[in-house]
Amino acid sequence: MDVATRWNSTHFMLERAIIYREAFRHLAEVDAAYKFCPSELEWERAGLISEFLAPFVEMTNLVSGSSYPTVNLYFMQVWKIENWLRSNEFSGDEVICEMVASMKLKFDKYWENYSDILAIAAVLDPRLTFKFLEFCFTTLDAATSKTKMDHIRKKMRKLFDVYKKNTKKNEAGTSRSNHTAKTTTLPGYDAFYAFFSQSADGSGKSALDKYIDEPVLDMVVNLDLDVLSYWRNNANRFK
Repeated sequence: MDVATRWNSTHFMLERAIIYREAFRHLAEVDAAYKFCPSELEWERAGLISEFLAPFVEMTNLVSGSSYPTVNLYFMQVWKIENWLRSNEFSGDEVICEMVASMKLKFDKYWENYSDILAIAAVLDPRLTFKFLEFCFTTLDAATSKTKMDHIRKKMRKLFDVYKKNTKKNEAGTSRSNHTAKTTTLPGYDAFYAFFSQSADGSGKSALDKYIDEPVLDMVVNLDLDVLSYWRNNANRFK
């Protein structure tokens, strides 16, 4: 009633109240002026709603509780929310059904606007990549998974092409300004490096293709991976 969309706060309030269920019941017995003791049905409903809202607390803590959240973390949390809403869409409790319907309207509104960029950010986490998207999309709806995957691939290549054009312009400008600069290859290896570079470029694979073909990093071993540092450290491999 205070803030309808602060579901994590609602969970905490209900969780604390349920602990004192017997105290409220006792108060109703000894104090004739106490008129607002919840009924048994209301207590049962409070328990169901508290349990229903518990995952939102976990998600809020992960995103808001981090001192430095990067965007690759968000897709999993939003996917969890969608799964949770779907699994409770036909709850046996009418109040929860109404809550889910209201939540889903807001969820669909925002998810439609931000799903593509969050999915791309997840792909750019080397512990996730397209394998993770495939898992998420298939879990939600196997029939539409391939269409969604193709859509994200198309968006990602379009975005990559924009960056590629900008990079080429910058490299051309740098090359002209440093025309007389000292060579960065080992002495006498200039011809080989030019041959190697030409062969590498002729492989038909872009930096994006090369990254997508990389094995997915082990999540357990790389649990605390800083994704921004990963890309900074691999800047020479994925220009």
